[in-house]
Amino acid sequence: MTENTLEEQIYQFIKEKNLLKAGDVCIVGVSGGADSICLLTVLAGLREKMELKLYAVHVNHMIRGTEADADESYVAEYCKKLGIPCDCYHIDVPQLAKEQKLAEEEAGRNARYEAFARAADKYGITDYKVAVAHNKNDVAETVLLNMVRGTGIAGMAGIPVKRDRIVRPLLSCTRQEIEAYLEQQEIQYCTDSTNLENDYARNKIRNRVIPALNEINTQAAAHISQAAAYAAMYDTYVTKQVGYFLDEHMEIRKQTGKTDAYVLEIRKLREQDELIEDLVILELIGRVSGGRKDVGQNHVREVKKLYQAAAGSRIMLPHDGMVYQNYGYLCFEKTAEGARDVDWQEIVIKGAGEYILPGMGRMKIEIFEKSVHLDLTKKEYTKFADYDRIQNGITIRKYMENDYMVIASDGSTKKINRLFSSCKIPVAERLQIPLVASGHDIIWAVGVRLSEKYKVRPDTKRVICLEYIPEGENEDERAD
Repeated sequence: MTENTLEEQIYQFIKEKNLLKAGDVCIVGVSGGADSICLLTVLAGLREKMELKLYAVHVNHMIRGTEADADESYVAEYCKKLGIPCDCYHIDVPQLAKEQKLAEEEAGRNARYEAFARAADKYGITDYKVAVAHNKNDVAETVLLNMVRGTGIAGMAGIPVKRDRIVRPLLSCTRQEIEAYLEQQEIQYCTDSTNLENDYARNKIRNRVIPALNEINTQAAAHISQAAAYAAMYDTYVTKQVGYFLDEHMEIRKQTGKTDAYVLEIRKLREQDELIEDLVILELIGRVSGGRKDVGQNHVREVKKLYQAAAGSRIMLPHDGMVYQNYGYLCFEKTAEGARDVDWQEIVIKGAGEYILPGMGRMKIEIFEKSVHLDLTKKEYTKFADYDRIQNGITIRKYMENDYMVIASDGSTKKINRLFSSCKIPVAERLQIPLVASGHDIIWAVGVRLSEKYKVRPDTKRVICLEYIPEGENEDERAD
């Protein structure tokens, strides 16, 4: 290999993948190790050719004491030699990991990306790229680590070449090629002693597994990296298919005071190839669980059990997500904090006024003499009832055992739980329906039905107007 071969290889990769273009501002993450020193050196060499404006950022994780300080000094000196501004940040990663309850590796990664943003703010840069130094070996390690822990195609895709601002020009190179290049150029680099220890899972793969694979084929890391590239293409394709399916078959249901619910007909889902079926479920779990962290195939299997379950059956998902079966449909939603467990006693109506229903909304009460021109138009959240027929007081509360409603003019009744079932209201939602009650005799199940017993008649003298305003809504803006 001639000394310029790797530089040309990286340059062609940058052009092929459209990682950087002429005139770009690029912040380079520089730890001082072989990979980042190689990246900085090559980009410095392309500065004039590509009209790049470069900045370097180094993060001292405050883990390795004097060794980390020496790395920081080397990076600062090397950047000065190349004529590249360098900002060094001291971030106590162990303390950060403890406070945020993260692994140190994840906390360190977050700290580095925060440092990139701080540097951009310092220089007043808004349109910029961030170059980091992952290589083919890093991809191979990531793929193997994900496979060992359990993953799908997305996890086997390894590390993306670019995502948002982040670009990875060295994914065209192996670690051996990088170290050989630096040796030829007589460029020194730092060695992180913790990378030689096998306390971390990644280090075990790097120091034990990859060398063992190299005994079978010296190009093992490169071949795994290539397989990851194909996996990424497969993942991109099937992700599009999932998107097409959701666009055609998914209903997004707006919910007052809560995040959206996602509704799918089970029959349509089961008609898909198993791969698309599983990925659709994973996608929707991710949407209501705030991402795919801690979500795996075991959750998909549990969701599929709902296919044959009784209406109202549900399972809880990671990070406050939930899915339930609703008469042949799957409903995915996020449980609003405290929304399903608000503990409030029944509210006694003592006259006209506005009554707060914690976690639900408000009920406005008016009582007046019946007017000849009373508008009895059916409205979902505003009902009129014969006030004088209510003999045992009025309360607002949630469903209780033995609640019933008069459903016909002949006085026949139906248990409220049976009324909910006939209206196909999921079990999970029944306790979220306010009931205006007189004892166990339900006057109005809000949004469901008004009792026949209390409807306004020609001989009605006094009327009670019940207006429900769900939490987060304004009655002046809401059309009934």
